[in-house]
Amino acid sequence: MQKNEAQFSATLQGLKNLILALKKFHQYPNKSFNFSKLEAQWGITTEDVESLRDLILQFQDLFINSFAGYQLEKKWMNGKKYLTFWPRNEIVWRGETKEVWMSRKEADDVSDIVLYFQEVKIGKGFDIKIANSQLAKKVVHLYKSHPYFFHARGNCLLYPSPLAIKLGTELSMFKKTNRALSHLSINEYEIYIEGGR
Repeated sequence: MQKNEAQFSATLQGLKNLILALKKFHQYPNKSFNFSKLEAQWGITTEDVESLRDLILQFQDLFINSFAGYQLEKKWMNGKKYLTFWPRNEIVWRGETKEVWMSRKEADDVSDIVLYFQEVKIGKGFDIKIANSQLAKKVVHLYKSHPYFFHARGNCLLYPSPLAIKLGTELSMFKKTNRALSHLSINEYEIYIEGGR
């Protein structure tokens, strides 16, 4: 582990300990929370401690008022991580939700790539160094916008991920039946196709 990673890990652990300590603090009315200990524990300056105190004071109303009656959840959307919140009476905790939002063209591209991978390339990867065909250009574009649809095994070759293969197969079936498709659930993923026909 590099020095910066170790420092960040220690700071993150210290922040977790601080939050847990603040959580118990309400049990001790008229007591003082000693922020000076953080200087030694985290190896931070007095100015940093002061900034941390100010930050907690600044955001105490946010947590009291903004999240009253709500439940925070982790959310994964198109490879990015978010926090989202829902009214407590409307939610059953599901763990981290994973959403993929894509255009109709991107969905068609996934379908074409998976079909080609399974029936023509027969398991061989796509070389993204030589993106001279329309299909290779589709692979490069999709890899940039939805990297979780691929995995690499080296030599600049990309292979459709199990998620992409399952999605491509499902999309092909829907194309054959000419049925409308705008939402699809695959394992823990919720896939939304904008402009679904």
